[in-house]
Amino acid sequence: MLVRAFQGALRRRAILHNLRASGALASIPSRTLSGTPVTETDEYTMFPREGPGLDYKLNWSLNGDDVTPGGNAYRNLDAAALQQGAKGDKAPRSGADKVLEAGDSVPFETFDLHLADVKAALEKASDLYVEDGAVKGGSNFNIRVITDSASYALAAKALLDQSKVSGWPFEKAVNVYAAGGAKPFVGVMFAGGKEGNVTGATVAVGGAPATAIKNAVSLVAEGMKA
Repeated sequence: MLVRAFQGALRRRAILHNLRASGALASIPSRTLSGTPVTETDEYTMFPREGPGLDYKLNWSLNGDDVTPGGNAYRNLDAAALQQGAKGDKAPRSGADKVLEAGDSVPFETFDLHLADVKAALEKASDLYVEDGAVKGGSNFNIRVITDSASYALAAKALLDQSKVSGWPFEKAVNVYAAGGAKPFVGVMFAGGKEGNVTGATVAVGGAPATAIKNAVSLVAEGMKA
């Protein structure tokens, strides 16, 4: 997927170059995978140097999860850094944290609307925190939590075994999207195989306390065991 994405980017650059050369376009602003601008001329494109908060492989991976970072994106930060980031966090300290299941306790359409709201909030965030790992307790599946809240990231980190996370690609069965400033909602949509077993899940958390992360991950873990 990474190769195809880069090939697509190169094709788009070639088209823009030809349009500019013909005079059809005077200037087109470049869109990047993060909030960091790209310097572009007719001869070359200069991408910013990678560093804390700017990891191209992580950004491409997040694009595959339908989230385009608008600022920094951090993967599996240590707990001390997350605790520092949690100061002044958007995530509420209290509120409803019950998990609603799409197709059961909430319509699929409602879940989709809240999921879209959470993703939109994530793309506007200045900092994204990504927690990758496997649920502790002997689970055989990986999970990714994408959030704008260091508090949510801390709650996720406490539930995950991240000792085997290294390199790319990171294959996972569960995506958790969590935005502290989104409309209040906690929901899960399970994906099933041909035999009716649960093979994956998507979780949307918005405007809920950090306990919602634990509740959602616990419910998903139970569903994946069934």
